Amino acid sequence: MGFLGCQKDVETVKENSGQDEKPIQHLKLEDIATESSAVEVMQSTTEQLRAKTNLDALELHEIHIITYSLEKAVAFFAENLSGARQVTAQEMAVVVEEVHLSSENNRKEETKAALDQYFALFESFTKGS
Repeated sequence: MGFLGCQKDVETVKENSGQDEKPIQHLKLEDIATESSAVEVMQSTTEQLRAKTNLDALELHEIHIITYSLEKAVAFFAENLSGARQVTAQEMAVVVEEVHLSSENNRKEETKAALDQYFALFESFTKGS
């Protein structure tokens, strides 16, 4: 799956640093409509994220781009499941946003911590399926 780059018709939002930090919308992807698509995207993006071990500037940029697709998959589960798996998916959504923001802002240690947290939630989520 390749991306051509930033789209010009996408609104960008960036507020004060810190707690008010908002992601810059570089890519606008369609929502995921089926569970099978969500599973496929979540598995493939998680594999891609696991392959990122250097967390240098290039990998942080790649992680940032990968999170756009992962956010869509996690959102599908957070909105369409129920019970414990939905709660885990909602927790994953928060953590994926942390991965997104920290990688976008080139923060290696924060990105690593958020990725580790995401991988733990992913394992819990997939065992519950």
